[in-house]
Amino acid sequence: MTFNAWLRDMKMDRPVIIGAPPAFGKSAMLATFLRIMCAQYPDNFGAVVVKERVAEIEALRNQINDYCGAPRAFTIKSFDAEQDNRLDYEEQFHKQKNYNVVLMTTKQLERQAMRDSLSNFTEFIMEDGRSLRRSLLLIDEKPSLVLSHTLSARNLNDFMSDVLEVSRDRKGKLKSYYNRVRQLVDELRALLESPETEVGELSAIEPRFTVPVRLVRDFAEAYGHDRMTTLRAVERVINAGGEYNAFQSVGVVTSTHVIHYKYTLFNTYILDGTGATDPDYMSSDFHIVQPDALLDYSNVTFRVCDSYNLSRTALRQSPQSVEAVVEMTREIIANHVGQKTLVVSYAENTEGLSEALSPEIATGKARIKHFDGGRGSNDYVDCDNAIYIGSLFKGTPYYTTASQAVIGDRVSVELERGHTMTASGLTFNDDRVEQFKRADIAVNIVQETNRLRASRKPGRVTIYLFNRDVEMIEIVRNHYPLAKFEEFTPLQKLTGKKTAIDSIIDYFAAMKSGERVKQSAIYKELEISSKTFSRQADTEKFKQAMVKYGVIKEKTFYTKE
Repeated sequence: MTFNAWLRDMKMDRPVIIGAPPAFGKSAMLATFLRIMCAQYPDNFGAVVVKERVAEIEALRNQINDYCGAPRAFTIKSFDAEQDNRLDYEEQFHKQKNYNVVLMTTKQLERQAMRDSLSNFTEFIMEDGRSLRRSLLLIDEKPSLVLSHTLSARNLNDFMSDVLEVSRDRKGKLKSYYNRVRQLVDELRALLESPETEVGELSAIEPRFTVPVRLVRDFAEAYGHDRMTTLRAVERVINAGGEYNAFQSVGVVTSTHVIHYKYTLFNTYILDGTGATDPDYMSSDFHIVQPDALLDYSNVTFRVCDSYNLSRTALRQSPQSVEAVVEMTREIIANHVGQKTLVVSYAENTEGLSEALSPEIATGKARIKHFDGGRGSNDYVDCDNAIYIGSLFKGTPYYTTASQAVIGDRVSVELERGHTMTASGLTFNDDRVEQFKRADIAVNIVQETNRLRASRKPGRVTIYLFNRDVEMIEIVRNHYPLAKFEEFTPLQKLTGKKTAIDSIIDYFAAMKSGERVKQSAIYKELEISSKTFSRQADTEKFKQAMVKYGVIKEKTFYTKE
């Protein structure tokens, strides 16, 4: 059915999301389709194909050309100032018209969209000179559908320096667009530098503003993807506003804008296994199709701890928490004998985790990575289990501005930006923003889990997840309907103030082998009452601690074996 859809050349009003899960064969299907079409129908078939990594597009190009015995596929390369000259880089955009299939990375697609140049890929030229439509766009894994950027006064200064650099003509005179843009950027800079600007919504400066076409062209010729993103971010803040915050007395504004509407120039298909729940698709701008039956994940067990969120802030503020998390992680790894465990946390913690778990890494028991929001990859298929130390929360400005761009702007409603702290963690007052946040966090967890390719593994796969948000966990559960979900309670106190049971556990851990202590001596040393000690002695956690540390009770004495 998918092949038939790709062959139809009727103009589509919206991109189609192929929501088949990882390991379903989407990438293999794509490669097979392109090889056959280029070999059998070189006189009328054309497509633009997008993959995440350079190595992937080069490998696919070679597969197509080797199969056809002729050069049918061409790759668009990114610009490397140390190896390439500007003329050769620009020349490839003319050469690509001589090939049936043009391949590029996700970043290159975004760059061409931001410079309004996707129309350059909508035709290809046959050997006899005929010009044919290249109307099919196939994207393997989701591209950026929304782009978020945070701007400060310094960013605006750098941006205007870049604009000044490209805006001089051959005679050294400034082009007419420079002063027009400078005036608006000066207004924005003044707001960011003013102590009177209030935290919260920053209103648009000129609602109908668009970056002059000549500036977009000049900017794109001179600069790469990141600076093009800045240009579009400045455009978005000027014409739509953003969210203002002050960090250490420095004013910043966060903006998010959608770019997926530019892809409707083609008949666009996005192969994305989490397309059904990804919040970036929370609009009527997409058709979503899924297989009737999901893969069997009955060999997967999610061990969910709802006592901690293990947020970036909590770990950053408490070295003791990090030590406790490392101890717990080491114990989990040791419990999975003969298997490799993937440990995922925040980027700022990976170095410390790598050092602390270096024996486990050296012996092939563990791998470390950070949350990155990236899509499918086969780099971690050798891992059998995973521990998620925290979850990818992208910040309150991102969620308020992204949900506004994806949902609010679509229905012409200004979403509320406020939030409160609840038992589940930071919760947005506007339910639409909150649902966007929950779905985004859940999708990242699913993407991290899918890296293990669990459905292909014959043995059990265990995922350790720390989060208090029941509704977010339910979104994850819906992706794995046959998986088991069970409660997990670590013995260690990972964050927050220690309670009586935590002090008792620490005492058991510190006891020396052969040591025998009277019960009354323990609760007196810990400064807790006898009733409190007795009540804790009946808990499952107390009993688990005795087993773990080899402590046995003999009448009113506790002895460590």
